[in-house]
Amino acid sequence: MAMRLFSLLVACICCPAALACTPQPLDVAPDDAVRRNLCYGAATWNEPTLEGEPLLEQVFDYFPLPGGSAAPLVIWAHPNGKTKWLKAGNENYQALVQQAHDRGFAFASLEFRHPVTNENIVPAPHRDIAQAIQFIRANAASLNIDPDNLFLVGQSRGSLGLWTALQNDVADPESADPLLRQSIQVNAVFAYQGQTTYDGREFADLFLVEGPGARPRPSGRESTSSTHCSAAPSRASATTIRPSCCATPNPSSAAC
Repeated sequence: MAMRLFSLLVACICCPAALACTPQPLDVAPDDAVRRNLCYGAATWNEPTLEGEPLLEQVFDYFPLPGGSAAPLVIWAHPNGKTKWLKAGNENYQALVQQAHDRGFAFASLEFRHPVTNENIVPAPHRDIAQAIQFIRANAASLNIDPDNLFLVGQSRGSLGLWTALQNDVADPESADPLLRQSIQVNAVFAYQGQTTYDGREFADLFLVEGPGARPRPSGRESTSSTHCSAAPSRASATTIRPSCCATPNPSSAAC
């Protein structure tokens, strides 16, 4: 009996699934209460850009707009080397949450996996932001937000939001799961240090011009944040676009 209990304990410690949160319908909370670690998915992962950090989960922090009717919502996707954590009063909080509140928006900050940074995960995790949008929409009443007024903002790694906004909608109105009935489309998306491609060789082929004094082309895949995507409207694409092709000047390229 003791050996069995020990085995179960080891399994709970060693198995990431045992640590995963479980998405649940949200309760209504006071309209000025910051809500941390709201669970939108069951995945956990070790984040290679955060040495020594514990397993991360598919969760988000919610900063409501105090008072009044349902507010529009800004959803933030952070860069590599950071997490969703935004502390009241610090520089990032002032630049993001406070700016949103001052302009009449509620704010959500996501923890999410990335298809290149977390490339050891199979299949590649492209859909975390889309999954979070569906969860947030399904719980719009509890969060006191307007589900028809969602906006994505991302930096560098957070350009996954740009890719998400360019995808076909995946809502299934006939699904028995209320989350899967929700749209992933947003009103607008803005990418700061937005990545036009995650592949160095593809970037060279599509964007670099050969000439005297040109630097050697990258020889391997790497994140290239030097070329930026500007804000892109949602619902503008009729086809599914790979993350590496979000801003290619040649959509017919074999790379896409």
